[in-house]
Amino acid sequence: MSICISHKEDTDGICSATLIKAAFDVSKVILVDYANLMTKLEKVVESDSKIDQLFICDLGLSKKNELRFVELLDKIASAGTEVTYVDHHDVSREIMQAIKKAGVTLIHTVEECTSVQIYSKYRKKLAEHALHFLRQWARSPTTWKLGQLHPA
Repeated sequence: MSICISHKEDTDGICSATLIKAAFDVSKVILVDYANLMTKLEKVVESDSKIDQLFICDLGLSKKNELRFVELLDKIASAGTEVTYVDHHDVSREIMQAIKKAGVTLIHTVEECTSVQIYSKYRKKLAEHALHFLRQWARSPTTWKLGQLHPA
C-alpha cells in the first residue's frame, strides 16, 4: 500500500496530492490540515497494514510539532516504509538533518511551491493525460473549488 498525506486547505496541497497520485498510483490520499497532521501520522505508525511508500506534501512544521514529526517519520521509515517529505515552508537546518538521518527522502526549497517541486522531480513518471489535466487546471485556478477535481 502507498499513501499520500497532503495539505487540504490550498491548491498547492491538492495539486501536490494529485501529482503524487498520478506519478506513483498511490492507494490512498489523505488530505489534512496542520491541526490533525500528527494524529494521521500516529495512525500510520499504529496501522497493521503494510505501507510500502508514504508521501507527505505541503505540510509545514512548527516548533511545537517538529520533533514529534521527526520521531514519527523515524518509526515509519524504520518499519521499512519508503518515506518522502516534500515541502516549501521554512524548516531549520537541524530538523532537515534529522529528517534525512531518519532515512526520509527530503525534497525542500522555499523558492518554489510544493507542487512545482514534485512536478520538477517526478515529471518523467507522469502520464501525458495527467500533464494535460494539470496544464488546464493551472491556466484557470479561480474556476476550481478546493477539494474537487472538476470545474465549478
